[in-house]
Amino acid sequence: MFLIYGTVFDIIQIAVQDYITKQINIMLNKILKPFNLEEYLANPSKKVVTRDGESVRIICTDYYGEKPIIAKIEECEHSYPFYEDGKFLSYGEPSNLDLFFDTEKKEGWINMYKNKDGISWIGPEYFATKEEAEKTGKRYIDYMATIKIEWEE
Repeated sequence: MFLIYGTVFDIIQIAVQDYITKQINIMLNKILKPFNLEEYLANPSKKVVTRDGESVRIICTDYYGEKPIIAKIEECEHSYPFYEDGKFLSYGEPSNLDLFFDTEKKEGWINMYKNKDGISWIGPEYFATKEEAEKTGKRYIDYMATIKIEWEE
C-alpha cells in the first residue's frame, strides 16, 4: 500500500511542479491581452488561449443567454460557455479558463554603430527587413552590423 500512495504522491508532485513552472513561464514570457468579443469578431484568426496558456478554439460567438461564446480548450473533451469579455465565472474571480488573446511574435532589424572612441550604440529605429536596415546603416561611417530582434506583443 505504501508504494501505491508513494506513486500517486509522486505523480501529483510532478503535476504540481509542471503546473507551477508553466505559470511562471507564462508570467515571465507573456503578458496576455484580455479577450474581447468585438475585437475577436474583427479578427477571428487571432489566437486565443486560456489564462494558463492552453490553446482555445472558438466554436460559437452568438449562443443565446448571458454567455454567447462557446469554446473548446485544446486538452479537454468538453466545450465551455464564456461571457463576452472572455470570463468563465460571473462574479469576477479569475479562473484558469478565462480567455485571452495570445501574444504575437514579431521580428525586426536594428543597426549597431561604433564611434572612433570605441563606444557602441544601437540606432533608434527598427526596420521590417534586413535589407532596409543595412541600406540605412551603411550610409553612416560608424555602422557596424545589422541585428535581428524578436519580441512578443
